[in-house]
Order: sequence, then structure tokens, then C-alpha cells
Amino acid sequence: MKTNLKRFSMFFISQTVSQMGSSMTSFALIIWAYSNTGQVMSSSILAICSTIPYIIISLFGGTIADRVSKKKIMLICDLIAALCSLSILIFSLMNILHLWILCIINIIIGFMNAFQNPASQITVSLLVEKEDYVRIGGIQSVVNSMVGLGTPLIAAGILSIGGLNLVIIIDLCTFCFAFFSLLCWIKIPELKNIEKGFSFEQIIDDMRECGKFIKTQKGIVWLMIIYSILNFLGAISFDSMMSPLLLARTNNNTLIVGSVSSSAAAGGIIASVIITFTKTKKKKTPLCLAGFY
Repeated sequence: MKTNLKRFSMFFISQTVSQMGSSMTSFALIIWAYSNTGQVMSSSILAICSTIPYIIISLFGGTIADRVSKKKIMLICDLIAALCSLSILIFSLMNILHLWILCIINIIIGFMNAFQNPASQITVSLLVEKEDYVRIGGIQSVVNSMVGLGTPLIAAGILSIGGLNLVIIIDLCTFCFAFFSLLCWIKIPELKNIEKGFSFEQIIDDMRECGKFIKTQKGIVWLMIIYSILNFLGAISFDSMMSPLLLARTNNNTLIVGSVSSSAAAGGIIASVIITFTKTKKKKTPLCLAGFY
């Protein structure tokens, strides 16, 4: 199989645009939660509501994505995410948006992401030749870090101009772009085992097989542990605490919060560039760790 650059580029661009919209909305909701409640705990609650369902469902989300059409999964997830954003917009326009409503929506988004993310990752492996995995992965990391660098600043600027509603409208546009790009223009090859379907027993068997494989790969185990710790610390330090504290100390200046958020992605860009242009056949762990956070 040769890497289909055209298909991969179209898929990657559509998913990146959608990711930008989602990231802007996440940033805007953290700002909204603190501004409307004045409590740091409100941001933490939003993060918990999306994270816990994601962790639980991710245990078997990947095995389901292996056995079901990846395209269908991503289309359904994009549609659900768009409906969630539309719900937020409607509640906001009616001036009845409350924290508990956002908590319910974040739970739904957490469930959805547990299927969307593995389906997207598997799709990349189907569009890219094995020899290009490292190079394409590096390119993805660079672009994702650049998105992380620019999105908070863009979101902060939009918030200062049009508020939460304008951010949500832009997010809806990015979902529509990703949805129709995937539906109309992107053809994704499917794995042979897609015809098997899945049952609870098959999911358990796949999870056991995955566990046995991971036990034999010490490098993967350490990467999982370190990645989990970094994500946990990042979620606590920034999503739940840093943004509200910056808002409190800067009189709700969203541009300053956006600037600090963007600076956090600068190190990721440097590490991703190193991964992209460094040729290593074995023991890529140090470079991978450098680009994790």
C-alpha cells in the first residue's frame, strides 16, 4: 500500500479544522464557567465531566473502532458534536445556559471522543504506508502544536469581539466542513475484519489480547504511564486552575489567558519538528517523550 497523500491531506485538514473549532469552544467554556460562577471548581467540574466518560469508554472504544466502519463512526461523532454545540448556542441565546447543562453536554462529548479519536488514528494508519508513520506522525504533531499555539489567541480575540455565541457559531462551521468533507470527498479503506461485527465477548477478547501484547512491550508501558501523568498534571494545572487564576488576577482579560495558553504549545512545536526531521530506526522513546506535552 502506498501512502495516499491526497486522501490523507484532505482528511488531516478537515480533522484539524474541526479540532480548532472544538479547542476554541473548550477554551471559551472555561472562560464562561469562571466568569459566570466566580469559582475555580466550575472549570474543574467541566473537565471531570468530559474526562471520566472518555477514560471509561476508551477501554473498549478502540476495539469497536477496529470492527466498525471508521467513516461511519467519525460521521456520527461529528454530527453528535455539532448537535452539542448547537444546543449550547440555543441555550446561550435564550439566556438559560447553566453549568449543569454544560456538564451534561461534556459527558456526551467525552463518550463521543472515546470513539472518534481511535477511529481517526486507525484511519491515518489506513491512509499512510508503514514506512511513513514516523514522518507523518511528526507532521501531525507539528500541526497540532501550531493549532494549540494559535487557537487560544484566536478564541480570546473572538470572545472579546462577539462573546461565546460567536465562538460556537464558528465551531459549528468547522464541524460542517469536517462532516461534509468526510462524507463527500474522503474515501477510507476498511479492514477485513469489519465484516465480523462485534459482540461483548469479542470486545473482551480483543482487550485481553491487547493487554497481553502491552505486557511484552516495556517501552509502551512506560510511555502510557508517563503520558497519563503528564495529561493528568496538565489538566489539573492549566484547565482547572491556571485559566481561572489568570482571569482573577487580570480582571477577566481573556487575551492574557489566551497568550499563556498559546505559550504552552511552543515547546511541543520544537519537539515535533525534531521528531519529523530526525531519522531514527530504533529507540525513538526520548524524542516521543519530548513531544508529549
